Amino acid sequence: MLGREAIQQCGCGVLVYRSVESPYMAKQPAPVTICTVCCRAGYNSIIVGTLCGRSYDGKRCGGVISSAIQEKDWAECPSCQAEGWIGRNSCAECDGTGWSYMRGRRAPN
Repeated sequence: MLGREAIQQCGCGVLVYRSVESPYMAKQPAPVTICTVCCRAGYNSIIVGTLCGRSYDGKRCGGVISSAIQEKDWAECPSCQAEGWIGRNSCAECDGTGWSYMRGRRAPN
């Protein structure tokens, strides 16, 4: 049986795991929520419509958590190919989610 290790805690408190024995990272599931201001992706659809809990620069984000469950809402991050990691570092382009929010944008070619 493969072991697992917690590698990231999302803003909604959900832990993301990876196998510690495998040298290959698994693709991350697509998020189901997005903040309307800071664009933080999340995985807990129960919090849709609530205020974002993210803080930065000592201030709380003023956004609201919005649903993003449509397949066209997300595209795999071109930098990490939906793994969320580049080597041992969290992917800076997608904030470690492995996905880019696409609603209102054209999909990359």
